Formats: sequence, structure tokens, C-alpha cells
Amino acid sequence: MRRARGTAVMDVLTQIEMGKLVAPGSGEPLALAPGGDHLVGRNSGEMFDLLYGRVPILLRDAERAARYVEKSPQMLTEYEGASTSDSQAPASGKAENVYTAMATRALANLLDPLPPTAFCLAVGGGPTRAHPRLCNLNIGPFQNVDVVGDAHELPYADESVDAIYCSAVIEHLHTPDKAVQEMFRVLKPGCGVFSSSPFIFVYHGYPDHYQNYTLSGHRRLFERQGFTIAEDGVSTGPAYAITQLVDQFIFYYLTGFSRWAFKRMWRLAVPFIRRVDRDRKHIDKAYLMASTTYVIALKP
Repeated sequence: MRRARGTAVMDVLTQIEMGKLVAPGSGEPLALAPGGDHLVGRNSGEMFDLLYGRVPILLRDAERAARYVEKSPQMLTEYEGASTSDSQAPASGKAENVYTAMATRALANLLDPLPPTAFCLAVGGGPTRAHPRLCNLNIGPFQNVDVVGDAHELPYADESVDAIYCSAVIEHLHTPDKAVQEMFRVLKPGCGVFSSSPFIFVYHGYPDHYQNYTLSGHRRLFERQGFTIAEDGVSTGPAYAITQLVDQFIFYYLTGFSRWAFKRMWRLAVPFIRRVDRDRKHIDKAYLMASTTYVIALKP
């Protein structure tokens, strides 16, 4: 299991020993099968693949992960850090996302004070770790994913998680209320979620993109499921929103000389426009045109 900046991520076997990792849907406790290549339900004997001997595939539809990967070529490209060119769409997902100082501080304030034994889950995590202690869960076995599972049916026991990180994920969920309900279920009382989600952001299907949220819509999504909002704000600012939209416009809708000329002029303008996101005098109005917003949602 990967270690980040000297801090160990809780490995799968430890999660099983502590009763955290369970069968999706049923919540049945899991055990390591003889031979170490599968996990099994302790009562039913239901089996789940253990990829590379360390990454459990905890989906009720065992073939779903493979199908998802096949339908997500752009996600694979971005996760692998491939550079873009005129033959590829510009990166539009989490790989390019840069948090504001407020959002970075909010995440640190949620995770850093937790004791070393705390278990922290990144729903939709990868290809990197936003924080050293996060265990990455994703719907497919992408780079740096620790557990393959569905955000709509988290393979974790009730009240077994100390904190959740969820960034650039909710827009891809067909039933986001169900996923937030699952976060509420697995969190311990008094613990919280850091959620960052797009507002003014281009379509980016992995393979689907269902919705974006205003800041107030983002808040209500969590409040509907019983969370209390402790903090909210802008995680990526309006300048980023504008520059990303224009980047996409150039790529998809301009051709020939117009694309060549506009791209070169635009590259000169981008550094000046993006300074707006670093100018604190605009911070109180940033949510009006934010690229992404964040909330810190606490389970009472």
C-alpha cells in the first residue's frame, strides 16, 4: 500500500480486521479467502475479487468496473498524466483543479486534527492523494485506487469512517442524493465531509456528467440528508472558469487559421486573467461565477 509523505494509508486487511470494509448492499463483514486472492462474506461466502492481491472489487455487478474503464478513455488519459495536443481534448477534470487558499485550509482543518488511528476516505479518489491519510475509492481500478466501489453503495460499515473527501465526483453521479445519504451512513457522529463540486464548468463525461451546483444548491444537497454545513466557499475561482470555457471553445468550435491565431492570442491573456482568482478583494463575490464550490458538512 502506498505511503504519502511518511503517513501510512490504512491498508485493506487492516480495514477488514477493524470491521470497516463490508460487502456492498448487505453490509456483511468480509474476510480474506484462503490463498489471498479473494475476499469472502463471513456468513454467505459471497466472493469478491482482490486485484493485485490488495485492491478489492466491491461491486455487486463484478463486471461494472471493467465496463466503466472501457467507457472512460479521457479519464484514463488524464489519470496517466498524458499531455494534451490538437488531437486530444484539453484536460477538463480534477487533474487540473487548483484549490483556493480557503478551500485548502478547510480541508486541512478537517483532516489534520484527527488522531493517527482515524480512517479517512476519498470517494472518487485518485490518481493522487489530496491528503496523505486518504484511502482512495473509485468506481474503476484506475491508477492509485485502493478500493473499487460505488459511491451510491459504499462498501463500509455504518459509522466506520472519520472523514470523507469528495472532489469533482458529484457531477458524475446519477443519483447524488443517494451517494450523500451513503456518506452520512458511514460517517461517525460529529465527523465531516469536504465536498468540492463544479458550478461553471464544462461537460466532462467519465463517461457521464449529470449536473453542476451553485453554492446554495451544493449546501442543500447535503442538508437534505441530515448534514449541518459548517463552512462553504469557492474552491476554484471565476478566472479559472472563464479560461477553461474559452480553452474548450477554441478546441471544439474553431478550426484552421482561426484556431491557430486565437489560441496564441489567448495564451498571452490567460496569465493576466487568472490573477483575478488570487486577488482577495474579489473573494466575497467569487461564488457568483465560481468554477467549483466547496462545503464542509458535519454529521450531527
